[in-house]
Amino acid sequence: MKQFFGIVLAAIIVISIGCNDGSLIGNDLLDNEAIELAYDDNFQLTAKTVRGDSVATFRVNLTSNTYLLGQIDEQVFGKYASDIYLGIAFGSSTPDFSESTIDSVVLELEYDSAGFYGDDNVVHNLEVFTVEEDWLDRDTIYSDESFATSMIPIGTKSFVPDFSGDSIRFQVRDTEVDSFITLSPRINIRLDDSYGQMLLADSAAAANDTSLVASFKGLYLKSTTDGNSIIGLNFVKGSSISTTIPKVAVYYTQQTSTGPTKRTYNYLLRNEVYSEFALDNTGSEVGNSLNDEIAGEEFLYAQGMSGINGEIGLPELSSLKGNLINSAQLVLTIADDENESYPFNRRFLLSKYDDGDRVLIEDIVKDGVNITTGLAILDGFPRKVLHEDGDSVTTVTFNITDFTRNVIESEEVSPRLVISPVGRTETPRRTVFYGSKHPKYPAKLRIAYTII
Repeated sequence: MKQFFGIVLAAIIVISIGCNDGSLIGNDLLDNEAIELAYDDNFQLTAKTVRGDSVATFRVNLTSNTYLLGQIDEQVFGKYASDIYLGIAFGSSTPDFSESTIDSVVLELEYDSAGFYGDDNVVHNLEVFTVEEDWLDRDTIYSDESFATSMIPIGTKSFVPDFSGDSIRFQVRDTEVDSFITLSPRINIRLDDSYGQMLLADSAAAANDTSLVASFKGLYLKSTTDGNSIIGLNFVKGSSISTTIPKVAVYYTQQTSTGPTKRTYNYLLRNEVYSEFALDNTGSEVGNSLNDEIAGEEFLYAQGMSGINGEIGLPELSSLKGNLINSAQLVLTIADDENESYPFNRRFLLSKYDDGDRVLIEDIVKDGVNITTGLAILDGFPRKVLHEDGDSVTTVTFNITDFTRNVIESEEVSPRLVISPVGRTETPRRTVFYGSKHPKYPAKLRIAYTII
């Protein structure tokens, strides 16, 4: 509210300056008529929760930071889960596995704290399967696609993820001082020796990347949990081979002229990493509210992954046509900001419907403004504010002046805005907003304008 009235005050100051100088506002044309400022936040909005679409979790030349693994089943949003597909690539050179036998093979993965969600003390039962279907030649893969995998896992591990504790600390001995190095939190999964032996035995696959992909189409990671938990994994490569964590490490013994020699070869993970999302709202609060404007009067929902979106319907605004729209804002209040297990999303954006497609609103996408600046103009960040009744609440404010102006000028009937999280492919977070007619914290459209 303070931010909005600040914008209104700035407009008043500008106009007041103009009133003191007739050449600036054309008093001779207005016949010295007084300019009247108006403000209205009493618009009747509608709200409902709508099902989300699948999202692209892999695009060529676009690397995500956080990939999600695990599953959650809770009463508000229902079930949501994520599995991961990944491929292997050569390290700094192609391997020489001649005259070698396998010692062990380990899949090494690095945690990403941004993806951790749900309960802390939950056992993950992680399984690793081989992918049996070609998929690494795709330019784009959507979150609802799946690929054929082996029936029997080649690796399993049950563990309680601990981002602060699952780090590796080892000692480096020096002639003068003993020191310790602590590596970032990670998880290692021992794979079947038979998989490593296949890597060693397939000389054609060791020749070039095309042959490697033809023989080893990738790995599929799935984690079932004893509770409600999703973890984040980071597959971004380090600045050098030595600093790259996600990899398949092959430990083997090679017969050489000097006798058996222990060696290690690290297969890196390819840029092609893909998340498969599975969501089911059946029987949950969200599932019972879908496409229901009556339910939307009380609560409105939005979710990451390929989850649901909130939708706000604006009233008919043609009565404002001909006036100068100084500022327009949509303000929502978050309802469950004290939920420690399921914290809300960190940022939101707005889109609209255009011939059946959803596109970003014109306050974000405009000529001469890049997408980063457009998002900054929109705002969409949750912020703690003091409500007029004295309560501390968390609100999300969207600056939608250009959108509102265009709606008024075009006399669009019942325009709708879709609320969704920013970066949804990398987060399982979900948010509950108060709805359009909540008795205390209803969604608000605030418009300041000059009557002409």
